[in-house]
Order: sequence, then C-alpha cells, then structure tokens
Amino acid sequence: MKLKKILKEARKHQWNEENKRAFLESVSNFNDYGSSIYKNETIKKSLKTITELIHKAESFTMNESDDWFDGISVKRDMKQLKESSGLFAKTVNEMGLLQQRLESLYEDMGYKLGKYFEIKEKIDNISDKEAAQDFDDLKDKDVDNDGDTDDSDEYLHKKLGVVAKKVESYIPAFSEMKNTGTISKFKRM
Repeated sequence: MKLKKILKEARKHQWNEENKRAFLESVSNFNDYGSSIYKNETIKKSLKTITELIHKAESFTMNESDDWFDGISVKRDMKQLKESSGLFAKTVNEMGLLQQRLESLYEDMGYKLGKYFEIKEKIDNISDKEAAQDFDDLKDKDVDNDGDTDDSDEYLHKKLGVVAKKVESYIPAFSEMKNTGTISKFKRM
C-alpha cells in the first residue's frame, strides 16, 4: 500500500525540460549564496573599537565631572554603559558561534549537492600562466570574489597555483580534458 502511494507522489512531480533546466541552473549557482552566508571579521573589529571607546569615554567623563552630584550620576551611567558593553561582547561571541554553525551547514549542503549536480565555482580558476605569475602582477587580484583584495586572495592564488601544477603533472591529459569540457561529464545529472 505504501509503495503505491510513493509511486503516485513521484509521478506528481514529473519534470519537463524547462523545469529541469531552471532547477539545474539554480543548483549550479549554489555558491553565489555564500557571499551572504559568510561574514567577515567586521563585527569583531567593531567590538574591539566599541570596547576601547567605552573605556575612553569612562575615563574622559570621570575627569570632566566637576561637582560631587554630577560625579555620582556619571559613575552610575558609566557602570550601566560597561554592563551594556559586556552584554554586547557576549552577544558578539554567541553570534560568532552561530555563524560558524551556519557556515558549516552551508558547506555541508554544498558538498552533498555537489555529489549529484554541477555547481559553479565561486573562486576564480587559476590558469598555468596566472599560476606562474606573482600575485602582485595579476590583473584580477580578488581570487575569492568577495569584493576585496586581502591576504586570503594571495593565499588562494598560491594554493590554486600549486594544485594546478600538481594535477597537471600527475595527469598529463588533464589540461586537454579541462579545455574540452570532458570533466563536467563525470557529474551526474
């Protein structure tokens, strides 16, 4: 009885060519979502800056308060400001843990989808010519396509260059396969 129900459900979701093509295109662009998933260190940098600002504000306002009554008010406000700063730091740390979990889940989904579907690479491919070039001589230095050029781009350039050289030295026909598109035929559709 259950098998009949499963077959009936499977037949409901028949795929026509247009739906297949649209689905495969959307799956191939899975890595495009990474730019919104991965966060850089701006929140942690902001935390450091804000913490320093709070300490300086406390020192400055305590030095500037002249009378006794004003000093008590300022101390109370600065104490509350420090408490808020502590909660802010705690929340940033919790966000960091959740961010790591989010990134891990995203990578796991991408890995599993990549087993069955062709997913376009988000990072630039490094050709033999680019691999031989020094990073400073590259025209497009944003290797990881995250919108900026930093140490991670230089690291990726070096890593991809080494990998490209190794793969081509182990498999002489690899560059021919890469040029003819034979590699993509190994992915299941």
